[in-house]
Amino acid sequence: MVPFGDAVSSVEENAVSDVSLQNDALSGAPAHGGELPGAEERSKRVRPAPLFSDRSRPAQIILGGVVPLLFGGGVGVVLGVSATWYWVAGGVAAIGGVLAGLEHRDGWGGADRGLVGGSLFGLGVLIAHAIAGTEAQVSLGKFPPLLIVIDAFAGILLGAIGGRIARATRRRT
Repeated sequence: MVPFGDAVSSVEENAVSDVSLQNDALSGAPAHGGELPGAEERSKRVRPAPLFSDRSRPAQIILGGVVPLLFGGGVGVVLGVSATWYWVAGGVAAIGGVLAGLEHRDGWGGADRGLVGGSLFGLGVLIAHAIAGTEAQVSLGKFPPLLIVIDAFAGILLGAIGGRIARATRRRT
């Protein structure tokens, strides 16, 4: 228990639990040796991210397919506007790939989702850029469809990182 003024906060393995007041007049409960009854049980409450497999099929389709495709479409439009914003949006997509991997039991599940998400993201980039009809501010190379393969590979790696982090986190709790 860590005292902070009249409040006591329990911090355990970088997870902050409920904050309880020690002052009898404010909390209405007597303090026992600096701790409130049940404070230890409250400090162990840590909610892991919901697993992708526990979500409904429509939610899986939206989160695993529609979101990467639409975000890729947005990035495809930005591709014809600004190289800087293209790379910024690509960085946001990379963070999203790791976060998506957190919804899986291990790195393999995260890698599978990254394969699908990365492929759909790359496809969205190319389709939206073609529809926008603008000149790319970043080189897509001589064979632009290769972007789908590159994004799929990046998605595998990022999803696997997220899955590994999720597995390590679940083992600690």
